[in-house]
Amino acid sequence: MSEPKYKLTGIVDETGLYQIQRLSDGVIGGWIGSEANLSHEGNCWVEGNAKVYGNAKVYGDAKVSGNALVYGDAKVYGSAMVYQAASVYGESLIYRGARIFGNSNVFGKANVCDNAWVYDEAWVTDNARVFDSSRVYGDSSVAGNASIFHHANVLGSAIVRGNAFVFGNAHVFGEADVYGDAQVYESAIVYDNARVYDKAKVLGAGKVSGNSVVCGRSQVAGESNVYNNIPVPSYAPGCEANINETPTMIQVTQADAAVLTEISARRLERSEALTSLFSKLSGNSYWIGRLILDVDTILPSVFRNDGAGLRHTAHSFKELVIPDTREFVVKVLYHGNIVYKITARTVEEASAIAEDLLRKSNPEATNQVDKFDVTPSN
Repeated sequence: MSEPKYKLTGIVDETGLYQIQRLSDGVIGGWIGSEANLSHEGNCWVEGNAKVYGNAKVYGDAKVSGNALVYGDAKVYGSAMVYQAASVYGESLIYRGARIFGNSNVFGKANVCDNAWVYDEAWVTDNARVFDSSRVYGDSSVAGNASIFHHANVLGSAIVRGNAFVFGNAHVFGEADVYGDAQVYESAIVYDNARVYDKAKVLGAGKVSGNSVVCGRSQVAGESNVYNNIPVPSYAPGCEANINETPTMIQVTQADAAVLTEISARRLERSEALTSLFSKLSGNSYWIGRLILDVDTILPSVFRNDGAGLRHTAHSFKELVIPDTREFVVKVLYHGNIVYKITARTVEEASAIAEDLLRKSNPEATNQVDKFDVTPSN
C-alpha cells in the first residue's frame, strides 16, 4: 500500500463531507465523503470547492476542481478532468484525457473518454458514449445507446439518441434530432430543425437542414443538400417530409419525362430557359423538378416504384415513365353489386386491383364472385 498523500482535516461541511489537505506541501483541497473516494496513488486530486462522495472514485492522474460534483458510482480516472460546475454521477465513466466542464452533466452509464469534451449545458446520459476527441456542448444531449466519436461535434440544442452514431468530423447542431439507428458521418452536417432517424445515413459532405426529415433507409451523400422542408407530394405516402422508404408508383407522363430530363441536364443554370421549363410541368412532376434543383444528387429512395426500389440518378427520368392511367368502374357481381372506382392503366389491371381489394375486405367472398364487370368511367 502506498504512503498517504493527503489527510482529512477537521473541517466538515453541512452534508458531512471532509475537506482534505495534501501532506507534501500542506495545500488545502476539496471535499470527499471518505478516503475511498480519492486514491492515495498517482497524481489524482480534488481541489477548490469540488466534492466527491457516495461510491464515486477518483484515481490515476484525474483532477476534480472548481464547483464540480462527482458522486453515485461514477469513476473519474486516467488523466481526465471534471471542473467548473460540471456534475458526473450515476455509473458513468470519465477517463483517458476526457474533460467535463461548464454546467454539463454526465450520468447514467455514460462513457466519456479519449480526449473527448462535454461542456456548457450539455448532457450525456444513459449508455451513451463520447470519445476520440469529439465535442458535445451548448444545450445538446446525447442519450440512449448513441455514440459520438472520431472528432464529431454535437452542439446547440441538438439531440442524438437511440442507437444513432455521429462520427468522422460530422456536425449536428441547432435543434436537430438524430435517433433510431441513424448515422451521420464523414464531415456531414445536420442542423436547424432537421430530423434523421430509422436507418437513414447522412455522409460525405451531405447537409440536411430546415425542417427536413431523412428516414427509412435513405441516404444523403456526396455534396447533396436537403433543406427548407421541401414538400413530398402525395405519391410518397407515409413519409413525414423529404425522403421515405415507402414503395410507391410515380406518375410521370412521356412529356413530363422529357422536360425533367432537360431540367436535370441544365440544373446548374439559373437561366430564363430553365425557369420556363417549369411552366410545362404540374403536380408531382413539378415537385420532382424542384427536387432536382434543390438536391444536387437525387436521392435514390425519393423515387421508388417497387419493393426493391428504383435506383436512378437525376438523368434517368425516361425510366420513370408510366403510361397514362384512367378511371374504371368495376362492378363485383356478388350478392348484389359492389362498386369500386379504380384508377388503372388497363381493364385487366383494374379487374386485378378490384379482386385484391375484395380479398382484403372479405377473404371468403372471392371464391363466390360470379365476375368483375369493368367499364371505363365517363
